[in-house]
Amino acid sequence: MIIFVLFFVGLSGLATAIHAAVLGPRAKARKRLRQASRELVDGAVVTLTGKVVARSKVLEAPLSGRDGVAFSSNARIYTTKRPPAIAAQIDEAMMVKFELETKDGKLVVSEGDVVIEFPPDPIIPRKIEREQRFLDAHGYGHVHAGSVGFDEVVITAGMKISVHGAVRVEAAPGEATYRETGKKIVLAAPPGHPLTIGRPV
Repeated sequence: MIIFVLFFVGLSGLATAIHAAVLGPRAKARKRLRQASRELVDGAVVTLTGKVVARSKVLEAPLSGRDGVAFSSNARIYTTKRPPAIAAQIDEAMMVKFELETKDGKLVVSEGDVVIEFPPDPIIPRKIEREQRFLDAHGYGHVHAGSVGFDEVVITAGMKISVHGAVRVEAAPGEATYRETGKKIVLAAPPGHPLTIGRPV
């Protein structure tokens, strides 16, 4: 019975990931990443690609314990009936300010709400204590982590990514972070959407 439950959790997680990839928020995020301009004009909504450079502050992803500048952690809680179905889903995403090293220079990615388009990875080996704390923090402490499906994405220093956001040009005396000395380019959440991080486009 235990083997069946674990098999179903894995299979259901795969089906959920496929559905999300085709129709879900990550598919919409991928569309935003692909369709945006690359022109750096103040106020423009753009997608820029480069390498992640962490600043002094990083985050610890709750399920894997890995350090990064952003993470998206997810849990799927199943019903006890046969066949099991998803009764609830927990999604937690956070980010901190970091830098993006592009072919034209560095820019700053502002912290805020974020959607991460990268496909999530299962936690191998599983860290049941961390998973249980994640459930506790979201009000599901009565559910045992062993019967829940988990996955996570962590954006770490050195990764090549694309970022979709709104351009803000700021004065930065004595600082040369992008093309012109004294100018700093900041990417922040565009109007009506969170900032989006995804695979390079």
